[in-house]
Amino acid sequence: MVLLYGEVAMSRTKELGQFGETLMVEALTKEGYACEIFEGNHPLFDILAVRGDDRRIISIKTRNATTSKNTEKKDGYSLLYSRQKADPEARVRAAAATARACNATAYWACVRVDVEPQIYDIYWGLIDDLPNKKVVPMSPTDRGGHERLAEGVFDQRIEVGWSNVALRYKNAAAT
Repeated sequence: MVLLYGEVAMSRTKELGQFGETLMVEALTKEGYACEIFEGNHPLFDILAVRGDDRRIISIKTRNATTSKNTEKKDGYSLLYSRQKADPEARVRAAAATARACNATAYWACVRVDVEPQIYDIYWGLIDDLPNKKVVPMSPTDRGGHERLAEGVFDQRIEVGWSNVALRYKNAAAT
């Protein structure tokens, strides 16, 4: 079976996203939360975490720490970005409505995976605290201001095939 570039990228990003969700469940479980993962591709949130009266609904974004050119990724992570040009705030309103319906506080979580040394970081915070709810700022300065659940954690489950750089080299070799 021959995989096209798009299929390889989709598989890679899906695996990376699932890994990020797994890491969040593990981290939150250690903090005493019971977690429910929303099955399938929920458009807004990935996990409901509950500890006593504390209910958090969390949108998890997992990305490589580097670009395809093997430089540090410094751009923001899209969060509640709407593709509806007529109503760019639609997803922001939908997320707020979903949080209310779940009687939960809406959170974002960003998982940065550095494939080469097999390490990850997890940052998180309240969606309401973001100046622009459509993107989580993730420059080095911005990351310094985010709450961390994990930093520089080695994990042997991180696969080389998740790398943007590895994908670029595989595609160059195939041509």
